[in-house]
Amino acid sequence: ETPFPGYTFSDTIGNAALRWEKTRAFNAGVDLGLWNNRVTATIDFYRTRTTDLLIDRLLPPTSGVSRTFQNIGATVNTGLDIGVNVAVIKKTDMNFNAGLTFYTNRERITDLLNGVDDVANEWFIGYPVRVSYDYRKIGIWQLADSTEAIANKQLPGDIRVHDKDGKGISSSDREVLGQLVPKWNASLNLDFRYKQWDMNVFLFARYGQTIEYAYNGRVHLPGRENGAVVNYWTLENPSNDFPRPRTTSSFAALLYSSTLQYVDGSFLKIRAITLGYTLPRTFTSRFGVSGLRLYATGRNLFTFSKVDDYDVERGGSLINPMTKLVVWGVSINL
Repeated sequence: ETPFPGYTFSDTIGNAALRWEKTRAFNAGVDLGLWNNRVTATIDFYRTRTTDLLIDRLLPPTSGVSRTFQNIGATVNTGLDIGVNVAVIKKTDMNFNAGLTFYTNRERITDLLNGVDDVANEWFIGYPVRVSYDYRKIGIWQLADSTEAIANKQLPGDIRVHDKDGKGISSSDREVLGQLVPKWNASLNLDFRYKQWDMNVFLFARYGQTIEYAYNGRVHLPGRENGAVVNYWTLENPSNDFPRPRTTSSFAALLYSSTLQYVDGSFLKIRAITLGYTLPRTFTSRFGVSGLRLYATGRNLFTFSKVDDYDVERGGSLINPMTKLVVWGVSINL
């Protein structure tokens, strides 16, 4: 039998009216060196405005296709980069240097097609391009709220979301819950040396980012074995964290289940610590070695965030987790 090739229509429609994106940018910077360069700093400020933004736009099913590329609206990016290095201690047998970097970028959409928010693509004027848009979970329906819960076709122990107008939950009650890019990043690098000893500590922080935490999307609704350990609502434990266990295991069928995944992704991390010891040359020269250093390095050792037992720098995914790593080594110079 001879196989015949199969064909299908593309779900993307062409657009003959496409134009190049246009960007206007302003950048200003300052370099500083103080006290014989014991303190050095670099400061950069920028502002860019992009118009005719080329975006992959979703189309309504009635169009017969799924998407098209289109020049839609405009965005503005305003950012600030700061780098500071300080020689705190500078002596013959002891040095201590501290380096701080800070980066912030505020991105916002300033215009869209016809000056109207594009809900289907989750683009909203005044907000970044990438946001979380959904109902806002405000807790779990409690027994005292039974009458109101039933009016919303729910029961105590179900997920409760914000009713903005007090007229019952509808699609218009969805809102921007947060941005998927951080408001700022910062790092601190500390170098310390005392005689033969040296130590480096590198800290990293990220603030103002919402992540979609996949673990919360794997709640085992029957509340039995092989499920995530979560704080379920029960009659004896009327929590506001996770809904009551139930016989069904279909998480997708749980009303407003998607609201469980949005968590604060801000964190402070000790990304790396290195401790080393360089043997004296009077000792290593006996073996024809000009330098020998023993060291140990730990990476991703400690992360401080609102999410337990998960490194939020990963961004919410459970694939390829951030692993802790400890390395011992010897560095030899002949």
